[in-house]
Amino acid sequence: MKSFGVILMIICSIAASMAAVALQPNATHSEHPGKCYHEESKTALSPGEAKSLPGRCIEITCLENYALYFKSCGVYLLDDPSCEEIGMDLSKHYPECCKKYKCIINGKVTYS
Repeated sequence: MKSFGVILMIICSIAASMAAVALQPNATHSEHPGKCYHEESKTALSPGEAKSLPGRCIEITCLENYALYFKSCGVYLLDDPSCEEIGMDLSKHYPECCKKYKCIINGKVTYS
């Protein structure tokens, strides 16, 4: 029962963890027929293909209707003095690049 209380405390202390999403309709380019095109990164993707954007913690996916679907880390609300933010690692792909937290609870180190 004690471990249930610790787990409940961890769940309650991490108030929210949500991914941010966005959609760009009609992401096409005349030089890349049959593909989605992300102008900023100069990236062409086939429908169903997903790719992490270099230097940013964002993944883009080309949908069947040639819209680009963007996923990023979103916002984490953490209210636990036993946890510290580690930060983002932009050398990794989404979602591994998102902020992580190191928590020490009852002497045990966990990462989330």
